[in-house]
Amino acid sequence: MGWNKTQNIRGPSAASADAGNITGAGSDGLLYTPAAWLLIADLTLHVATTGSDTTGDGSQAAPWATPHRAMAFLRGVLPADGVFVTISIADGAYTFSKELNLNHPQGTQISIEGTSTSGTRPTGTSLNGGGGKGYSTTTESFNDAKLKAFYRTQWQFNGCDGLRCDLGGGVTVDKLLIRGNGTAYTDGVLAGGKDPLRIQQSLFIDKASTGSINLGQTVGVHNFGGVGIATGYGGSICAEAVTVTNTKSDGIRTYFGGSIQAYQATISNCNGDGIATCHGGSINAMDAMAANNLKNGIICFYGGSILAKGATAANNLQSGVMIRHGGTIYASAANASRNGQNGFATSYGGSIYAGDLTAASNQKNGIYIGYGGNILASAATLTGNGESAAKAEGDGFLRLNGAIYDGIFSPPANTLGNGKAYIQTI
Repeated sequence: MGWNKTQNIRGPSAASADAGNITGAGSDGLLYTPAAWLLIADLTLHVATTGSDTTGDGSQAAPWATPHRAMAFLRGVLPADGVFVTISIADGAYTFSKELNLNHPQGTQISIEGTSTSGTRPTGTSLNGGGGKGYSTTTESFNDAKLKAFYRTQWQFNGCDGLRCDLGGGVTVDKLLIRGNGTAYTDGVLAGGKDPLRIQQSLFIDKASTGSINLGQTVGVHNFGGVGIATGYGGSICAEAVTVTNTKSDGIRTYFGGSIQAYQATISNCNGDGIATCHGGSINAMDAMAANNLKNGIICFYGGSILAKGATAANNLQSGVMIRHGGTIYASAANASRNGQNGFATSYGGSIYAGDLTAASNQKNGIYIGYGGNILASAATLTGNGESAAKAEGDGFLRLNGAIYDGIFSPPANTLGNGKAYIQTI
């Protein structure tokens, strides 16, 4: 390995008992410090099902057994500018009982990668639980078989969260299936710290209010008992084209300033909402698909924001695209069809900007606005909805200039009614 050595201070070998020790004297009496362990050449560390965290040294000939051991070693290593570390994960099924912490001050120079995949990656409608909604043994088994046929490197987390980063970070993870065993309140991928006020009160002094993770475009998150991917309190996750299936809560969630980049993501068969943000969180869900979930496909509430241009929210038990108690969704050219309630909806404030939207074959309304919300949906297509093409009430406002529709408007177009609600078509 390439180490930059300074007088009286040196870096440990990978096999050293002191690897990862940055808190005090090593076993040989020398004090190790992060400044000493400066990596000056690219490095590949190896993990395999045949490896050992005790006798391995991270080389290809003597790999470690877990990525946890590799990350523990790297916490005592600072890559020099332009130097990168790859943790190569050999094919196989790995089982862990402890979450993988990705905290590192230079995480953007670290990547964790499975070695190969097989066939065509399952996305979109191919991950629909066989047509069922929400989490069940049938929908989980259907999606699980699709995912396991593609991902040759599989991480199974039993009774614990999957990946977490709450300090620094930016580690890239790719070519992996990250799988839980459905244990309650376990989440798949988490970034961000605790409430900053509680940090000040020393209730969570070990947690920071930042953290980031970069999920590559070939990652699946499946079968967790809580949320699939979540950020909060300043955390961020890049999850472009990621698939999240069969969680027992929401598929993707941000809150209190967290952000998620979920462009072209697939979220299906979750027992909560597919994509959700609240209290100032934000999500980029352009061209994403949120389908077959037990609540709403895409929802924003209490001041969050979602970019859902070109997104699809279909066959969810509640509404396709929803705002409640404030928030903003930009959803031009989005499609919300075959949902159990409304296609697009706001309730108790909030705004949806969605020109050229399509809301078809929803069981209630194509578009619904209640109690102060507003939706701007010029050139919308509203067909085959069960109760009405569009309904507004309680000061709600809907603009439908140039809409194509069948069914009724309530109140009638360009007429004040339903508690001063108004639907404009001219």
